[in-house]
Amino acid sequence: MKPKHVYNIIIQTSNALLWDAITNPEITQHYFFNLRVECDWNEGSNVTYVDPNGVDIIAGKILEVNPITRVVYSFRGHRAENGERDPDSRVSFEIEELHANACKLTVVHDEFESENTTYTNVGGGWPTILSGLKTWLETGKPLIVEADDVECGG
Repeated sequence: MKPKHVYNIIIQTSNALLWDAITNPEITQHYFFNLRVECDWNEGSNVTYVDPNGVDIIAGKILEVNPITRVVYSFRGHRAENGERDPDSRVSFEIEELHANACKLTVVHDEFESENTTYTNVGGGWPTILSGLKTWLETGKPLIVEADDVECGG
């Protein structure tokens, strides 16, 4: 069985506002380690997360999209010092309305060939990203992780 990461989080927001937070570069920079997502959100399109200097940090292709409820994209693997990359993996966001003012977000990062560097790195990143997303949507403020004094966005 291939390794994968699965995260479920309940957020006090609407499906539409959560979708906007996932797909809008003006919002992603506030919870996704200061990265702006760039994509037109059409199947087959490129998706990139770029840092404030315009450097692509994460890249992939949209594999499936159903606005407001689901998006799936490939995730380019980590580049080792020798220049080789881990094989691409896959990220899925699924939004489920629970009530008029709350929804459930499930994020699955799978299709890893092994517990490689990419698998390890994203395992540490997703909990902070998703906590930052929830904090942003519920308070309008970025999450500041006091223990490391690291701000998850700006």
